[in-house]
Parts: sequence; C-alpha cells; structure tokens
Amino acid sequence: MKTEQIALVLAISREQSISEAAKSLFISQPTASNMLKALEEELGYSLFVRSKAGIQPTDEGTEFLEYARTIERSVKAISQIRKPVRRIEFKVLSHKYDFTELAFERLCEKYLTRDYAVDLGYHVLTNTDQAARMLENGSGDIAVMLCRKKLYESQRNLAAKRQLVTKAIGEFSLEVTCNRGHPLIEGGTIRRELFGKYPLFCSIDIPDVDMYTSVDLARYGIEIQNSVIMDRVDARFRLLQKTGGYLVSTPVPASVKATYGLGSLPFEDSDLIVFAMFRKSSQKEALINEYIRSCMKYLTLLKEKRSMTDDEYILYSDQGRG
Repeated sequence: MKTEQIALVLAISREQSISEAAKSLFISQPTASNMLKALEEELGYSLFVRSKAGIQPTDEGTEFLEYARTIERSVKAISQIRKPVRRIEFKVLSHKYDFTELAFERLCEKYLTRDYAVDLGYHVLTNTDQAARMLENGSGDIAVMLCRKKLYESQRNLAAKRQLVTKAIGEFSLEVTCNRGHPLIEGGTIRRELFGKYPLFCSIDIPDVDMYTSVDLARYGIEIQNSVIMDRVDARFRLLQKTGGYLVSTPVPASVKATYGLGSLPFEDSDLIVFAMFRKSSQKEALINEYIRSCMKYLTLLKEKRSMTDDEYILYSDQGRG
C-alpha cells in the first residue's frame, strides 16, 4: 500500500468520482482506476460502489477511510517539519449567484483546513467593466459575470484588449413567472402589452436589470409603473400571489412553482451566458481552473434542482461538496 493510493481513495471520497479525483491529483483517469484496482486486490475487498448519487464507500471502505484520514494527517504533519507555510491569496469577483458562492465555500473549506496561510476574498459586483478594471489593477484574480449570449463575442474582444481571458461557464434564459392562469401568460404566450399593468419583480441575480427588462419593453412602448427588486427569498413568491405581479429572473425551481401555484414562460430573446474572466498568464492558473470547475459543477447541480424536490436537492448538493 502506497501513500499515493491512500490519497486517491480520499480524493474519490471527496469528489464521488474517479475522473474528478484524478483531476484533483493531476493524474489520468485510467491511472487512477488502475491504482484503485491494485489497492482493492491487495486488500481483498472493494472500497467503493456506484450509486445514483455517485461513487459511495462500501462498509469496508468507510472503515478504511477513517484510518486513511489519520494517515493523511500524520503525513502532513511530517511534511511540515521545518517547512515554511505556503501562502494562498485568491480574490473572486462575481455577480450574485448561488453557484459562485458554493464554489467559493468549497475553496474555503479546502484551504482553511490545510496547512496554508490563506487570504481569500469574495466580492459581489454588478458591472462587468468594473470587474475588468479590478482584474487589471490586481484587485481580483477571477471574475464570474453575465451578458447576453449574442454579446459574448464583443465581451471577449473587450477583455482581450485588456489582456484578459474569458471562458464560458454556462447559459441561462430569463423567464416570466407569475400565478398560473395570469393574463400575462394565459394561453401559453407572453402578452407584452399587459406588462405595464402589473408590478414587476426583478431578481438581484440579474445584474443591470434595466438592460433585460425596461429597455426591452420600451421598444414596445411599454412603461413599467411599479417595480420591486428583491433577493432570492420566499417573500417575493408570496407577493406574486398577493399583488398579481410577475417576476423576471433565471428559471424558478419546479418545486417552488408547485408550492406557490406559479407558472412560467421564456422571456423572448433573453439567452444569457455566464463567463469567467481573468488575466493572461496568471500565476494562479491552477486556482483559477479549480474555481471554474467548481462553478460548473455547482451550476449543474442548481439546474438539476429544477426537476428535484428540495429534500433531494439538499442531499445531492451536500454530497456534491464532498
């Protein structure tokens, strides 16, 4: 038994995936599979079994992991003897998203529980140009922003002029959500001419709200009389019921719509793209790539929440954190 095999077992337990564990250890997936197979043959029992939630430890694997964690702590203690503490500094700039916050939480859990001196930061921004300037002057290492899909190429070009790189993380489409049977969406088609007659609720998770709502509606000669900007809280769904208002946001989970009796329709021409932006040839490339992978992972989980019950999502999300 080798320490590399123990490290692999611990990584598989955290990631619930051999391929993800291999990435975190900077080895290939076939190499990881062969290392695990050799260890299980040496031990005489299986350590993991596949399930819907990912790779899970067997009963023997659970007991093995307890000893493995003890060994890992001992190896770390030995390696730190007269060794200077490594300093980790990493600043994230982002629009207000659940998945970017979860990814940052994962980063904190990882480095705050290891022998590092850390300086981690997470700052919420609403303006892409401000984020670019902060990256340029060293006030941030990565920014996760949003724009219309058809504007992404121009955002890439603007970033390149500032010696910044962009990488797509995922896509969203805005939806109009209101009570089922509401005149706005009755008949399966959004009636734009009625928008001005009802209160508009906008979500903080959509930056530059006017760009995606009022400006669009203005083209149709529609003026919004009453609008409310709220964070992702249940109060806004209750207010939709009580006021007859409508919400323009990224997709509302199916479980939430079922709870409050809501329905949704896609908002025309509202395809949005979430992208990462960072400096070229950054010395923190490994941390940047790690954070982007985590964002993609949690974005997938949050999208899957739309077809899960809340209890299933909470369970799945907790397992995804490793």
